Amino acid sequence: MPEWQFRAVMAVSAVVSLLPLVLCLSLWKHLHLEVVGGWRRVLSGIGLGIATAASVVPPLWLISMELLSRTKDSNDSPILAAMLDAVFVGLGLAILGAIALCFAKGKVRWVGITACAATIALFLMSFVAASSSLMR
Repeated sequence: MPEWQFRAVMAVSAVVSLLPLVLCLSLWKHLHLEVVGGWRRVLSGIGLGIATAASVVPPLWLISMELLSRTKDSNDSPILAAMLDAVFVGLGLAILGAIALCFAKGKVRWVGITACAATIALFLMSFVAASSSLMR
């Protein structure tokens, strides 16, 4: 693949990987407008916090994979091991965030669960893309 096509694909991937983060950040202003009971309010806040933390991982994963693909010793890199651990933690956080957001109401609930699902889909697509590139 020529260099300009690789850069274009990476730019599009970076923009797409930021989508769950943008969704979660936009929900913080709606969280205070929710009319729910005490414990549901706490769980929806915790769920949105967890979903926001999980949505930070896909862009970092993409950036680290881009940087590691340019180095010689990418298979033995400690950064790769740390990012793999972060991906599994982020995947778990996205699932927990979606469960906690089930107690939210309205836009915070549905857009938050959508952001968690998009985060999970980005993780899974990155593994599919990585395994298909290894098969070549």
